Amino acid sequence: MTPSPNFHLTQFLNFLSLQRRLSPHTVSAYKRDIRQALESIQKPVDRIDFQDCYAYLESKTVRRLDARSIARHLAALRTFWQFLMTHEIVAANPWKSIPSPRLKFKLPKVVDSATIGQILDRIDDESPENIRLRAIAELLFGAGIRIAELIGLTPSDIHFETGEIRVTGKGNRERIALFSPIVGRWLTRYLTEVRPLWASPESTAVFINQRGGRLSARSIQTWIRKLAADHRLEGRLTPHTFRHSFATSLYEGGADLRVIQELLGHQSLETTQIYTHVSIDRLKSIHKKSRLGRRNSSTTL
Repeated sequence: MTPSPNFHLTQFLNFLSLQRRLSPHTVSAYKRDIRQALESIQKPVDRIDFQDCYAYLESKTVRRLDARSIARHLAALRTFWQFLMTHEIVAANPWKSIPSPRLKFKLPKVVDSATIGQILDRIDDESPENIRLRAIAELLFGAGIRIAELIGLTPSDIHFETGEIRVTGKGNRERIALFSPIVGRWLTRYLTEVRPLWASPESTAVFINQRGGRLSARSIQTWIRKLAADHRLEGRLTPHTFRHSFATSLYEGGADLRVIQELLGHQSLETTQIYTHVSIDRLKSIHKKSRLGRRNSSTTL
């Protein structure tokens, strides 16, 4: 009996979670995109060809999506079919022949370090929950780590004597992230004053909830969203904004792109180079608002 497409999909999702250690959010997105395609095409995976793939991408279901969503769809399907080829379930990957849509270049949103500092300093640190939030926000901004990397931290990953954190990033790749003394002080306060209140013998994560379990990304996103609303920064302040702002601050401070690439855990320097565009964009904005920018714009030659 030939295994169903859902059987292969389950194997693939387990591979993403257990071997590639992708975040639950990413695995869920892969599952949704691949299942939608399989349900629409309604053929065994080893009989799906280029025409089926093209017809699916031309369907109303897909055509109403934006270019970025379609590109994500294609990436998920190509990766799934590559997995099927590796396990000799299919002979070819028809999705590789379909070009991805052109994406508009989109600069990441950043908030300057002075503004972030003011926001963090206004967090009321009287409650255990707010001490935890301050430690999380300080670490996201001060070390530039991803939210999934923060959630995955264990106490043994943090080395206070050297200001280093061992981080497991995308693709199960390990790297060393650095943190400043002020981040260290908030981490110490959280670990000594708050975590013991909630921890149980089964607690293995650094950041835990009141039941001793590992925090979820959704919880942290909700807290940061409220923090943004309180400071009229809706849509501009997210967990990933801290990472972008960390990188931009480093670049504007004179850090070499290779150093920033290493700290962020980017495989390609091209990914890191986006922060040069961010800085130039900000410089233009500052110049335009300045007296010199107004004078130049009003001068006729």
